[in-house]
Amino acid sequence: MKHEQFNAIHVAQAPIFPTRVKTVPRHEYTWLKYGNDLIELAVALMKNKSFGNSTGEDILAGQFIQDFSSFFGLQLKWVESRISQKRNQKTTARFLHQLVAAYENSLEL
Repeated sequence: MKHEQFNAIHVAQAPIFPTRVKTVPRHEYTWLKYGNDLIELAVALMKNKSFGNSTGEDILAGQFIQDFSSFFGLQLKWVESRISQKRNQKTTARFLHQLVAAYENSLEL
């Protein structure tokens, strides 16, 4: 089996179904917004079922957010309590609304 490195993730190239093996990311990308914004995005992606995992089991929000934030070299603290705080706020999707507006504005160019 042939292995190639792709953005610090080793991809095993099997004839039919390649598998991914986790390695330590190189943190080529930097998150420029707030940690709560990253949590908001991650929860929205997760709840929208934008992806799955290899086992088919339910994805735990706290663990996914830690994995997602590590892509940017971040280690967020108090993730579960931050999610609870977002649930209790009146305007919980501020960052997502900004993303939609930015995307719609980019279509007008």
